Amino acid sequence: MSNMSNFATPATKTATTTTTNVTSHYPPFVADILSLAKQNDDFRKEINTADHTQVVLMSLKPGEDIGLEVHKKIDQILIFVQGTGEAIIGGQMMTLHYQERTCHCDRC
Repeated sequence: MSNMSNFATPATKTATTTTTNVTSHYPPFVADILSLAKQNDDFRKEINTADHTQVVLMSLKPGEDIGLEVHKKIDQILIFVQGTGEAIIGGQMMTLHYQERTCHCDRC
């Protein structure tokens, strides 16, 4: 059985999420990741770990490299808050650029 709940995001938008009855050993992780990332000066800072997920903040200096990381059993989400980076995604080298969001409507 699903349970629908509403929550306010940091941008004061309302989003809807669906939850299911899943046994978990960890409480939900809810945080303003963009603000945490902008405040982070550590090369690598683990802020949450569960069975199949991990949230890590990284702050790299220009030209700095984290080396090759392979995640075979979990998805990895890359969120840039400033600058440009490169990542091998699906076997292809990709250059990723941070771009300030200019539209603040609910459709973008």
